[in-house]
This record gives sequence, structure tokens and C-alpha cells, in this order.
Amino acid sequence: MQKPSEDEIRSFAKKIGAVDGNGDYTEPRNKLAAGALEYRKEHAKQADEQPDGTTAEQLHRLAEELSPLFDREVALDLLVAIAPALVRRQGLQLNPKGTRTHE
Repeated sequence: MQKPSEDEIRSFAKKIGAVDGNGDYTEPRNKLAAGALEYRKEHAKQADEQPDGTTAEQLHRLAEELSPLFDREVALDLLVAIAPALVRRQGLQLNPKGTRTHE
């Protein structure tokens, strides 16, 4: 993975309170760089785990994928069968940021 940029390091340092009033680091820079890299990895992992859009948006995309493959009735039956499993697996996503609102 690519080394963190100075902007990433500074942003991470500010998040953890490792910047003094003059803007200087209060921790060793190499330690902050390692922390910024770890923060980036964790953030990327969380983003990968987040569902893409609301439950309705996900089901709509699935319906669009199924419609050319099956007749309308079969596609709808599949969608209705899949919806409860989707909600059980990730909760009901009501906002596009992926916040679970119901489990």
C-alpha cells in the first residue's frame, strides 16, 4: 500500500490530537505516518463492508439485473424471495450512507 501523504498524516495527527498550537507534531512523524496508514486501511475495510445505497436502491438494481434474464413474474418472485434475506443480512438501510436503522 502506498505511503500516506503529508496531508493524510497531518489530518490523522489532528484527529488524535497530536498537533500543538503551532501546527507541529507532538508525536514522532514516523509513528503518525504508521497510524495514518492503519487508519486508511481500516477506513477502506469499513467502506467495503458498507452496503451500496439504501435497501430499496439495492433491490431496484437487482430487479434491473433480473429483468432481462427472466420474465417479469419470475423476476418479481425472485426479488420478493431475496428481499427478506437482504434485510436479515445487513439490516434495513434507509439512508444512502449505509447506517442500519433496523435489525
